[in-house]
Amino acid sequence: MNRNLLVIAAFGTLLPAVASAASFTSPVRDVASISEPESGATRLLFTADLAVPEEHVALRRALLRVPVGSRESTERLVLRVHPVTTAWSRGAVEWSSGWTRAGGDFEDLVYGWAEVSAGQSEVVFDVSIPVKEILEYGAANRGFLVTVEPAAGLGLRAADSEALRLSNASLDVSYRQIPRPPRGHRGE
Repeated sequence: MNRNLLVIAAFGTLLPAVASAASFTSPVRDVASISEPESGATRLLFTADLAVPEEHVALRRALLRVPVGSRESTERLVLRVHPVTTAWSRGAVEWSSGWTRAGGDFEDLVYGWAEVSAGQSEVVFDVSIPVKEILEYGAANRGFLVTVEPAAGLGLRAADSEALRLSNASLDVSYRQIPRPPRGHRGE
């Protein structure tokens, strides 16, 4: 008897697992800025809708695309994107209001960074890791905070924050729908 037939007979009919690819683009919304009173440096906050109509998805990639307007400075600017860990409201966010630490509660780990050079029209951040946490594991989507290098979460100069057109930014998400695990599978 063929071994493959024996396996099928013992475990039932084996069906191929089919995964369908999909993608969506979500415009950035709820853009806000929080300015440090002493230096005037600004941290930018934003959210994007990450609702996926399908269940059981596996993220392929999530890219944040931010248009860049003209900048006065020609020096290199390295931006970092951090997931926000505390709920916030666009109209009520301030440097010290609603946070456990001034300037906002965010993950210290950097999940997306990009360099902005003179004449650049768009900056792209790979934010796949925090979006994966939201889509696949149900982490809260509280938005993101944009800071400037170094990793201490410093704010941007006013001219640089104005050059980032966050209100015109979008989040491009590609994923695949995966089959529901069979009954009795771990986690069910």
